[in-house]
Amino acid sequence: MGGLLSSIIAGLVGLAVLRLRGAYFALATIGINEAARAFVSNFAPFGGATGLSLNFSVYQKYGGAAKALWTTFTYLWITVIIILVISYLVKRSRFGLGLLAIREDEDAAMVLGVKAPHVKTMAYIISAFFPGVIGTLYFFKNGNIEPGDAFQLHMSIEMLVMVMLGGKGRCLDRCWGQSPIRGCAVT
Repeated sequence: MGGLLSSIIAGLVGLAVLRLRGAYFALATIGINEAARAFVSNFAPFGGATGLSLNFSVYQKYGGAAKALWTTFTYLWITVIIILVISYLVKRSRFGLGLLAIREDEDAAMVLGVKAPHVKTMAYIISAFFPGVIGTLYFFKNGNIEPGDAFQLHMSIEMLVMVMLGGKGRCLDRCWGQSPIRGCAVT
């Protein structure tokens, strides 16, 4: 259910935000993160600012907390394997080719017939599903979750700074193994 709910929210947010580019996109994602944190912190059914906690009797079905931890670990590995398979299938599909075209040049991809907003929204939905599943496993493993842990502003800012300073990574795609003398420069 966590994955489905995450995908639905990502679809709604993606329709509005993924048409933005550059700094506008970055500001919109930070704004949505802060709005979600404020909503969850003030919404009583989600536990408000203290978050949600599990009653430890839930773990008795699994033979105690230690066995429940191993159950979570097993489900996590299954999820990782599914993520790897889906990533491979997406990369080898027409959808993945559209994503690669958008990565290289979104305007050129749209001229060639790639419906960039639709493809980016679908990628957003797919990429939101698995963190929702893993977040559910994290909640089950820890027994509690707080809004401050779930919506960390500094993590969003760190991701943006890494992209801004590190670039898009095109040099590795084109020049892996070549010497810098041959003209491999970060673009």
